[in-house]
Amino acid sequence: MKNAVAMYLGKSNVLLHGEKSYISDDRSIVPYEDGGKIMIPVRFFAESIGAAVQDGKITKDGSSFEFESEYADAGKLCNAFGKSLHVEQNGIIIYSDENMDDILDWQKNMKLMRTISESYMFDDVTGDEIYSLLKAKNQSHPRLLVTEDKLETIKTELAKGSSCDATMQKAL
Repeated sequence: MKNAVAMYLGKSNVLLHGEKSYISDDRSIVPYEDGGKIMIPVRFFAESIGAAVQDGKITKDGSSFEFESEYADAGKLCNAFGKSLHVEQNGIIIYSDENMDDILDWQKNMKLMRTISESYMFDDVTGDEIYSLLKAKNQSHPRLLVTEDKLETIKTELAKGSSCDATMQKAL
């Protein structure tokens, strides 16, 4: 993956030539799908391939691409600069100098595909997002879903002399 860039729909983190990085400091800038087209941030794409960006145009080695917004169709960008595009059903987007379809095959290369997928699984998840997901699924876990009322109940029980483990005492 040293000559490739991997991104994931809806995520701001990327594998940029084998190294974890981010599309931008602004974590709201993420690839998305629009009417069957994969839309990626134009400026990030240009920088990732070493191209220049100026006045709504990306240029590199005699190739160019004009754009009107911050995002463009990944297929058109890759075609304009001779990059191969690989898109997985699970949201992984990979572009590179060479066609990697044989390498990026779950049946033939599960370890690589899992490594790529797992690099996105839990990155950028905030506590609020985890809490919302658990709450939406009506999950209950004492260390993740302690409400203020439950915390006060625990403190009251401890004040009465009830015992708890050292971890709980530190948390309180």
